[in-house]
Amino acid sequence: MNASLPGLRRIAEVVAAALAYAAAGFVLLSPVFDTPWSAVADPAKIATWVLSPNTDIFIWTLSWDWHALTTQPGSLYDANILSPTSGSLAAVFPLFGHLPIFGPLLACTGSGIAAHQLNLLANFALSGAALYALLRHWGTGKLAALFGGFIYALCPGRLYTLAAPSLAAGQYLPLGLLFLDRAVTRRTWSDCGLAALLFIWQAACALAYCFIVPLVVCISVLAVAIPRTTRPATSIVAVCALLVVGSVVAMLEPSYAALVNGSLQLPAALSQAGSATYRSLGSIHSWRNFLVRPGSTGSPNMFSVPLFLGWTTLAYALLGLTVAAHRVPAWCRSMLALTSAAAILLALGPDSHGSSTFWDLLGSWIPATTNSVMPTHFGYVVILAVSILAGFGVDRIVQSLGRGWVARAIVLVALLLSMWELRLIGAGSKLTVVQRSPWPPRIYSLLGRRPRGTVLEFPYRKCAFGSHSTSARAMFNSTSNWHPILNGFGILEQPNQGVIDMLVAALPDPRAIELLARTVDLKHIIFKTSTMTVTERNDILAIDGVREGGYADGQLLVEINADIGADIGPDLAQRFLNLERQPLTLLDNPVGPVPAQGQRVEAQITTASATTFPGLPMQVRARIHNTSNSAWPALGGARDQRVDIAYRWENTNGKPVPESWPDRRIRLPFDLEPGESVTLPLCVSTPPNRGQAELVVGVAQGDNWFAGTLGRVRVDLGAPRHAGHLKQEKQVAPHHPPSDPASGNDGHL
Repeated sequence: MNASLPGLRRIAEVVAAALAYAAAGFVLLSPVFDTPWSAVADPAKIATWVLSPNTDIFIWTLSWDWHALTTQPGSLYDANILSPTSGSLAAVFPLFGHLPIFGPLLACTGSGIAAHQLNLLANFALSGAALYALLRHWGTGKLAALFGGFIYALCPGRLYTLAAPSLAAGQYLPLGLLFLDRAVTRRTWSDCGLAALLFIWQAACALAYCFIVPLVVCISVLAVAIPRTTRPATSIVAVCALLVVGSVVAMLEPSYAALVNGSLQLPAALSQAGSATYRSLGSIHSWRNFLVRPGSTGSPNMFSVPLFLGWTTLAYALLGLTVAAHRVPAWCRSMLALTSAAAILLALGPDSHGSSTFWDLLGSWIPATTNSVMPTHFGYVVILAVSILAGFGVDRIVQSLGRGWVARAIVLVALLLSMWELRLIGAGSKLTVVQRSPWPPRIYSLLGRRPRGTVLEFPYRKCAFGSHSTSARAMFNSTSNWHPILNGFGILEQPNQGVIDMLVAALPDPRAIELLARTVDLKHIIFKTSTMTVTERNDILAIDGVREGGYADGQLLVEINADIGADIGPDLAQRFLNLERQPLTLLDNPVGPVPAQGQRVEAQITTASATTFPGLPMQVRARIHNTSNSAWPALGGARDQRVDIAYRWENTNGKPVPESWPDRRIRLPFDLEPGESVTLPLCVSTPPNRGQAELVVGVAQGDNWFAGTLGRVRVDLGAPRHAGHLKQEKQVAPHHPPSDPASGNDGHL
């Protein structure tokens, strides 16, 4: 067994392998890399609205990391999204592991798109080269190592997750194992330190690796301690594991601290049931993720990582078991076997009896991770183990045939068979190439010359599954000037996100403009003119203190004077951060129960189409009118103290649909004085049942619905026809059961 990498010759050999993998990735994924400065890949043609935003978030995250570390390293976590929240980088995973490659590429090209594409290609090449080096370290021939590296780097688990580019980087895990093996064999602390550094680097590449890597190193401690020959090295591996686990805890600490101190919170749409649904979608479900080729009948859903490596590859891996038993150290064999078994168990997801406890504990300890770590992410450990064994299997074939041209031909045929079975030939044609401008639109260059202030970009948040695409695009656009933006998307959101969402929804209401200026320092709004009517544009520009700041490529820049709203009160930024702890609302109305004579409402709702599918969000337009003689406190107080928009679903007999479906709440954008009204779009959740149902909209304080005229609309759930049956009905609403406290801003994704 080769105990070390023998100098420059072996390094040159690994570099040559990396270049070969880069060339293979470039050819196989054409046209993905044909124009890396103006195109990105999205592997799911049917769901670009779900997956492609991850690319925008990836580019924004690494661009911010590079910008902050090169200009203001002390304010690294004070990112420009989710203004005015401080430490908003904790809402996303920082992805520091990609920065050594992405950062210099960004500095050289000046384009986040180009840096992303080249970084992606580099990750493919380096992942293959890293496994090549590990197999050569364990004594395989060049051809066998080349084959194993190819499977590891260009398997469907990487190629078909291009829309989650952080997962493409798998190069540091094999190298960490290489140096950990050297540390165990030689009893050297320097190799232990290098192994720990590489493992930490791998964990920093993606949130999923923060759980995969500790799993590997902790099982490595157990695997080293069992054999008598390696037991003396247990302390070395234990120190490595402590360094890795401690570093991973440090990576996760900002997000966890933000949750604890309340500066950030879980999005309402992703809490509790949403997390369980996400984890279930990303589970293997009866092993088909390992056994069924992506894109074929019965293949995994788009949220799962495809773990199919091909029956040809598995045959080589089974053949390699006999070889690995003599060449791979006993502790490594035990570690790979135990880690793979644990990974398969965890990949089965929360629906499996064997791993449900783990996912429940993970959700209670670190809640944010359950919204972004899919069970099948653990399958990357299995991909690593099978790739290693497949390399040994090919090496046995080569040795039995000799190292002449026959052996080379056999390896080539084996490689072509695997490529054919995995459908790698022509894989680029199966991917959607989204053409993108290398730089944000020209309106952002104009914005960069304006005074610094919070920016709001429209469209803000769509009422649709996958609505985060608009927030992700705004994040990407902000990289041209780094103005603070209200938009943003991550595993966490700011505590008052619901208030901001509804203030934005109320635009062009002058009260909403004034409150946004006084609470979040709103200075600039960017509209797509194609999404607004002439009347809406004129209404915005007619507000005192608002003026047109520029126009380019169908986008309008609107500027807001710094003193807007000064005549009605001071800056409200500090009070806005502690809304629930205020005895008065932001508009100085007392927080408390509304008297009986103040509980009168007139609600009207309309919808463009009263047909939708069960379980999907639906948008309606509502007018809420305070017909009482008391003000309604909305911008302050706890949930049971403020007045919210309330809605419920009823069947044709007036009973809840279904009976377990709770009343839902949506924040009012501001207090409503007697006689005042507000008109705004509402994004409501629909029940899972098919058939006819009626949406009922009013207002409520705590459990108590206000009396008066409730808005009603008949909706056809599941039938693809267009119909609308709108009406209003006067009634005194009865006392209803408590609403679900987990959904403070239900329906607003």
